Amino acid sequence: MESLQKEIERTVTDLEVNLVRPLQKEAFLCSARACDTAKSGTDFQRSLQMCNAPVQQIEHVVNHELQDFQQKVQRCIQRCQDVAQDSAQDAKQSDIEKIQGVMMKCVNECGDHSASLLPKLTKRIYSAAGK
Repeated sequence: MESLQKEIERTVTDLEVNLVRPLQKEAFLCSARACDTAKSGTDFQRSLQMCNAPVQQIEHVVNHELQDFQQKVQRCIQRCQDVAQDSAQDAKQSDIEKIQGVMMKCVNECGDHSASLLPKLTKRIYSAAGK
């Protein structure tokens, strides 16, 4: 699971640096131009909303994708725990260590499988951003 955490951090950093920050930069520049060109307060507010819309949209997509991913990981781990719990109910004390080992193996497999999903997640997010 530690390797999954590192992969998630790497993915989030990639998205932040290569996707979100450039959009934020453009939003700031757009907002600065609006300060110079807006004729009224209403025009200025409308311009600011338009400038920030791409950032808000991509942040929504990123948050949705990451929440969905987290739920998948949690469901997988929950299945491992359920199987271990079911096995432990009728197990002898000597079998508990073996059951714990099986559960840890299952959890690690969840991590490996989940890590393999990150490239597709990243691709969907970039695709949503038109990149």
